[in-house]
Amino acid sequence: MNTRTQTDIWINRIVVALALIVTTSAVAIIVMRVIGWPMPEILVALGAVAGAGLARLLISPLTRGLYD
Repeated sequence: MNTRTQTDIWINRIVVALALIVTTSAVAIIVMRVIGWPMPEILVALGAVAGAGLARLLISPLTRGLYD
């Protein structure tokens, strides 16, 4: 197995993990707002950081020519 295939597998796993974190935090924020509980700042921060990381991973192949 070459290095590119191994790297692609890990990138796919990271994208899935980040997407799950973003989705889970968004659902938790909505549920907490509906119930009326105070929203923990760490939940918002975790979702924002995971969303930014996901966006960076998904945009990076489009701008690969800028780095060469």
